[in-house]
Parts: sequence; structure tokens; C-alpha cells
Amino acid sequence: ATNCCIGWQIDIDKKTLKKYKKAKGDFAEKLKSGVDFKNGRFLTCEKNGENRCVFLNDENLCEIIINLGENYLCEVCRKHPRFYNEYKGFIEKGVGLACEMAANMLIRSTDDLSICATVNMKKLNAWEREILTWREKFIRLSTDKNLNLKSRIDKIMDEIGVDKEALNRCEFAKIIEGFESINPLWKERFKDFKFDKCDFINGEKYFENILVYFLFRHVPLAADGLDLKSRTLFSVLSVAIIYYDCKQNNDFSAEGVVSSASKYSAETEYSDFNVNLLLDRLDEISLQIKD
Repeated sequence: ATNCCIGWQIDIDKKTLKKYKKAKGDFAEKLKSGVDFKNGRFLTCEKNGENRCVFLNDENLCEIIINLGENYLCEVCRKHPRFYNEYKGFIEKGVGLACEMAANMLIRSTDDLSICATVNMKKLNAWEREILTWREKFIRLSTDKNLNLKSRIDKIMDEIGVDKEALNRCEFAKIIEGFESINPLWKERFKDFKFDKCDFINGEKYFENILVYFLFRHVPLAADGLDLKSRTLFSVLSVAIIYYDCKQNNDFSAEGVVSSASKYSAETEYSDFNVNLLLDRLDEISLQIKD
């Protein structure tokens, strides 16, 4: 199982660092010895081949919470794995797939995820209205039960106007090879990855739910029209990479899909460097007009 306290570099915000410096009591000395105050992060230790936060005990519980309570968590630990999309007048909140519990709930869901919350568009600026209209359109395409998932993905690319052959030709495996990585062995799984190797015939509802998640989370981050296209393609590509990993494992069970989705999310979504590597290439593809 993945754990956000294993393999991650956890940065500590300045407000919490000040709180740690002032901490008193039986646990204070251990707390201060486990914090890199100069660089603002928790120290780590290697155990059983894993690089772990020094405050993660043998039962995988946080000693800071046990000894001091949740109020002593830093901002990253308090918010993770939540994410927030901010608009004029309201904030959307969600939970990232890097958390296996969240991934399990989302992937196993039998709900109709095409249902979008009612929003008063008049309160939004023009760009926010465009983003939400675009996102709703593609979420509805992603959940169209009249088509199989492969056909939905083809239709999404048609609606964007992307050259599908350019997507198929792209050496995404080389891009993934250049990722900064929590677990370098994870990257080795994708040395032969090609987008067109994914037929999307297994676990259709699981991957439909994952596609909706990526659209919901990442489309609102778009800065302009090109970015809208590229982040929509990023959502499709993310589903393809997770699907490919399940295919490599020959495991399309709910447990298998959850495991692959959580690992991908941890390795990709929480690294701006990795996301931007993919988006830069997808920008180039988005600029190519199909024949």
C-alpha cells in the first residue's frame, strides 16, 4: 500500500516551523530532532528499503498526531490528499487518487459522475464560465453510456480537434523516463508504453470514473484555450497510462486498478515538474490540426 509518509519529501510551512521551535513537553525534544529547520522539512530514515518520515511509527501511524494532536500537523500533512479549485464566489474540494482509500471509493463508485453541481454562472468571470462549460461537456462525453469507453475517448479527441496519429506517434515512454520519481522502479514499467496499445475494453466503469476525476481536477487549472485542450488530453493520457499498467500486471480487478491509479497519481500529480513535462508535449500535439 502507498503511504504519503513513505518516499515523499514533506515540506513544512513557516507558521508550523515556528510552532515546532516553541514546542515544550516530553515529545518536544524528539520533535525538534526530527525536523530540518534550515530547509523546512521533516527528516527521513530508511527502513525495510523504504525512505520514511521519522515520525511514522511501525504501525504506520503519525507520532506527531499521537503525542501532540492534529493541530500540530503542517499544512501539507493537514491538507493532503485534498485538492482545491478556486473560483469567484466558491471553492471546489476533492480528494486525490494518491490516497488509496480515496482511489478505492472513487474507482468502485457506481454513481453517475456526469451529474454536475448547479453553479450560478453570472457570479463567475468569462474565463471561469468557459472552463466550467468545457469541463461539463467533456465529462458528459466521458460518461456517455451509448458508447464504449474507447469510442468516448476517440470522440473527445475529435471534439478537441487533435491529430490522433500524433498522439500515437509520441514517445511518451521517453518523457516518463525523464520523470523525477518517488520509486524509480515505477518508471521501468512504461519503457514500451504507447498510447495506441490501450484498447480500454477492460474495467470500463473504473476507468470512466478515473477519467472524470482527472477532468474535474485538472481542467480548471487551464490558463488559456491551448491549455484547456492539453489538460483534457492530459486526463485522457493519464487514464491510458494507468490502463497500460493494469495490462502489464494482467490485473483489472478493482484492487489492481486502485493500486495502479494511486501509484500514478503519487508519481505524477504531485510533481509539477512531471506534469509540465507531459503538458509541454501535449501542447505541441494540441497545436497540430488533424487532416
